[in-house]
Amino acid sequence: RADRGFSLRYTYHAMRPYVHSVNPHAASSLGGATVVVAINNFPLDRSVWVVFGDVILGKDDVRVLDVSNTEQVLVSFTTPATAPGLVEIQVTPQGCGYECSSTVHADFVQLDTLAPRLETPIPTEGPFQEEKMPTLTIANSPVGASASDITVLFTHSANSSLVFEIGGVGFEYASADSLLLEIPHPHTRHAGHYQVSIMLFGYTMTFDYELYDVNAVRLQSSAGTRVPISALVYGRKYELQQLVFVSVANFPQTLGVSDIVADMDAETAVEIQAVQDTTTCVPAASGCRRTQITLLSPSVEAPGVKTVTLYPADRPDASVEFSIEYVVVCEWEVFCGGLGSIVDTKKLVDDPAIECSASYCLAASAIGNPVIDSVYPSSGLETGGDLVTISLRDFPAMSKDAVSVRVGTRVAGVEAMRVLQGSGLERSSTQLDIRTPASVGADPIAQFTISTRIGPVVRRASFEFLYRPVISGNSEVVVAEPAVVYQGETVDMFVEMGNFPQLPQPWDPAEITILVDGIPTQATSIVSSDSSSTAFTMSLSVSSGADSTTLSVFANNYGIETAGVVEIQAVPQPAPTLVSWYPQSARSGEEVTVIVVIAHVLEPGAVSAQLALPNGTMLLLGVSQPQTLAYSDCTQRSCFKAEFRVAISPDQSASLALELVVLNIVVSVDASAFEVPFTFTPSTAVAVELVEPSVIRSSRSGSDVAVFLRNFPSPGCGLQGSCAEEAKGGNVGVLVGGKAGTIVAIEDVDGLLSVSFTAPALSSAGVKQATIASRDWSAQLVSTSFEITYTDYIENVAPIDGLVSGGTAVTVTAVGWGADSLVQSPATLWVRFANRLGAVLQVLESVSTPVRSSVTVVVAAPAASKPGLVPCQLGTADGSWVASFRFDYVAPPIISSVFPPRASMQGVTSAPDGRSVLVSIRNFPLVSSAADVEVSFGGSACGAMCRITGVESSDTVVALQITVPAAKAGKTSVSVRYIGQEQAPSYGDAVSTYTRIEKRAEAAFEYFAPQMLVQSAKWCSQCNTGRTCLVNGRG
Repeated sequence: RADRGFSLRYTYHAMRPYVHSVNPHAASSLGGATVVVAINNFPLDRSVWVVFGDVILGKDDVRVLDVSNTEQVLVSFTTPATAPGLVEIQVTPQGCGYECSSTVHADFVQLDTLAPRLETPIPTEGPFQEEKMPTLTIANSPVGASASDITVLFTHSANSSLVFEIGGVGFEYASADSLLLEIPHPHTRHAGHYQVSIMLFGYTMTFDYELYDVNAVRLQSSAGTRVPISALVYGRKYELQQLVFVSVANFPQTLGVSDIVADMDAETAVEIQAVQDTTTCVPAASGCRRTQITLLSPSVEAPGVKTVTLYPADRPDASVEFSIEYVVVCEWEVFCGGLGSIVDTKKLVDDPAIECSASYCLAASAIGNPVIDSVYPSSGLETGGDLVTISLRDFPAMSKDAVSVRVGTRVAGVEAMRVLQGSGLERSSTQLDIRTPASVGADPIAQFTISTRIGPVVRRASFEFLYRPVISGNSEVVVAEPAVVYQGETVDMFVEMGNFPQLPQPWDPAEITILVDGIPTQATSIVSSDSSSTAFTMSLSVSSGADSTTLSVFANNYGIETAGVVEIQAVPQPAPTLVSWYPQSARSGEEVTVIVVIAHVLEPGAVSAQLALPNGTMLLLGVSQPQTLAYSDCTQRSCFKAEFRVAISPDQSASLALELVVLNIVVSVDASAFEVPFTFTPSTAVAVELVEPSVIRSSRSGSDVAVFLRNFPSPGCGLQGSCAEEAKGGNVGVLVGGKAGTIVAIEDVDGLLSVSFTAPALSSAGVKQATIASRDWSAQLVSTSFEITYTDYIENVAPIDGLVSGGTAVTVTAVGWGADSLVQSPATLWVRFANRLGAVLQVLESVSTPVRSSVTVVVAAPAASKPGLVPCQLGTADGSWVASFRFDYVAPPIISSVFPPRASMQGVTSAPDGRSVLVSIRNFPLVSSAADVEVSFGGSACGAMCRITGVESSDTVVALQITVPAAKAGKTSVSVRYIGQEQAPSYGDAVSTYTRIEKRAEAAFEYFAPQMLVQSAKWCSQCNTGRTCLVNGRG
């Protein structure tokens, strides 16, 4: 149909020709050798020019071989006679012109057959720790050579100035013209590639030699490095990847696959499949470690040679490099088509091949015809967007990109695809997750068609799906935050709606109508929308005189009569407020910078600071420009905080050195003045410099606290001797909340005295006064005070999760509410899960002793709008105590499909292996192995009789391949229970134990009695030769 055409841009990139190989690469300088040059991406021209050194070869000496194709051209020619040495080969298409871009170059060596030459084997590498290289043999050697006739040079390939002349070369004649050389290694530790030059009677012989450190990391060998490029079959690109094996010497050992990094041409990450330490050094040995690393070659579209760099993630310096050659693959579509077959693309991806082979071709009749076994759920909202799982047999598609799902003229998106291990184009077990489109038309039943194409072969399967009308009734405002705003401000609000229609994708804020005191406004963005709730953000402006504002929210196609309504409270703007200052004290004579934080000052005007002295005079202080502490997008007075830095010089504070003085720093800003109390202490006064930690948990003994003091027990004790020794002699002690702490350590630290003690257990939370006392060197009692905060907390929550439907009984223990918190009745307590009240069912225990106070209760979790972690609070009805905890709402586990859904009494199924079913479970914990689950058929755990042979686990679905046990015929059930150790919650730790609710899912299953089947029918002469045998039709 021409009216439904479209156009697109497609770019062809020119591939530069390059020489793939020259065979042979050397021959006699007398000429007459046949050479074949393989050139990739070269124009397929039957006429080419070949220049050999300075000689232009004649047409009779050059030909393009018939096996050439558009991917690779093979040029054959005969070498002319030239002088010995390195010769350049130049190949150019005829008619290409001067400086042709298609010209390629290669090197060729013309050998002097009469000159001395090196006999194979020629060594290629050796460690510089060894004295000499392996013995070399020189053929055609002149007779009568002496040590002075032989010169050997090692020239570094990367640094030509690094040259070593070798002395002490050993030699002897093996025959009249065969000379054996013993060449010492150069005295150097410069590892690398060298060119070795041997000069004998005016002749020079060279070869490449790698000098390496036997203890250094280096590549030993590589295998599987010739790999196919991606293949285009039936218009679809297939990423062909194969395993590459690399052996590395002296690589760091005991590494896992995640500890090693590999990249190709410094651009593409290469996946590490396996790591194995094949050889480990014995003690005192070196240079003997060997490691084999298995990699998966990345998919590449064009042929060529790529460099792979491999190194430990924490040791980039311990790297090795090797090359992967990507080559053109068989034209599978043409090859299999010529055999009247279809390309087996599944086998091609699983076991990539370069050369053509009939084993990769299938008869069209062998490709499976799909059968749908189950669809879950089989209905969804008419607005679309539901996730549906379909289980199929013999569906010949191996990736979701090859699948099309249509509803009439509409397309359903394929979200995920799972294929049972061992499946192929002939037989397979598959699960598809699709997202339904919106319903069109009056008929609520729609037919979905799933199809795939393999070349000319198309396979289809269909199922019916019921579209449900959208929900009815008024919407509910589940969350509206903030619930309190300031008058005259514009704030960003988050609103979550329940009993609200799911919005179609892509989400459009215009689909929602919002009335603010009856005036329409629009959401700024849609945060989420599913079948349970829809959340959005909006901008709300409140007038200066309003006490509240009303929000009404409804979906456009549902009308205002379904609106959800919420009232947002409005309060007056806050006045500028002094929030904090630090430090709050200083020693006289010190330079001090006091950081003062003032809230609700949007645009500070002139700022000044003064120090009010006891005689009434004001000392002018320096003050910095304010620094903003609010969020970067804050434009309101209520959220704004400003930080000022007030400077007091040493001269200004030195005048207050005679006694402890409390003064006011007066900061004037924005027409407001703030008095900041500040204490100056004499330089000789006892001072608590630090308490670490200053906050500990109540009712828990064993918390160690360190107090750092100056001038304690006596002024300047650290300068005259040891404060620690003086404190130990003075019998130092600590009281916290009237109870003694246990001294752990007393020591001098950087001019301060450090006293470490174990804090006593106290039953109630709060700020506790602490006193430390000792006698100084004159036996005078010296003491000072400090504060320690004891906190209340939730000690235990069990279980930490529950179903979104609510009703889970949760045991909660709160600690540190004090002696007055003795609770006897649930009526004196309340519990809240997010913004919903729960029920306090029972008080299990209420303890109040001098060292511990705790309340243990059982509460019922209310229903939640959706799964997720929510903040919770447990508190007393009089508001004196509140403690916080977290609770995780989870959706109930559901077996979304069992494929196949039935088995014979012997446990035989229609799965490819004939003995198993694939059970898919949603809302289930992650399963790492078969030991994490217990499977039951008919209500009884079947243990080894229903062995789990495959596990695939993700955040959305767990798929288990289960061997079916034998059972009597009839309808029964299959259930899966999680018995493993679930992950610790995000707020938890790895050592604590967390109790969760049981996770179990169940689905229907059926055993059937198979019909009797005639296995064979034979003449009796083949089965029984007795009297009762039928012979020639007679008995």
